[in-house]
Amino acid sequence: MRIVELNDYSMTITKDSEDYPWFSIGGLYRKSVEWGCHIEVRKEPDYYKVDEPIRVANQASSEAVYTAGILVLLFKDRVDDNFHLHDRVTLVFV
Repeated sequence: MRIVELNDYSMTITKDSEDYPWFSIGGLYRKSVEWGCHIEVRKEPDYYKVDEPIRVANQASSEAVYTAGILVLLFKDRVDDNFHLHDRVTLVFV
């Protein structure tokens, strides 16, 4: 997954060519609604940038909206400063 849009209280995520072909953002969203849980976004560390410290960030969304392969996560608190546009992220249930 990649962050394609980033605002103070929201993050837009789409599937990336590096993701497993069987993974579905829509399936993840439907399961979160069915199970009544939130989606947490986790930044994957970039181990190849040896000159920069590894920064990892986790943040649970308060709401999510899904449409046409795009997942918009809404947060009660400001989005963590360690998330950046085009970062690769992982989505999990909390």
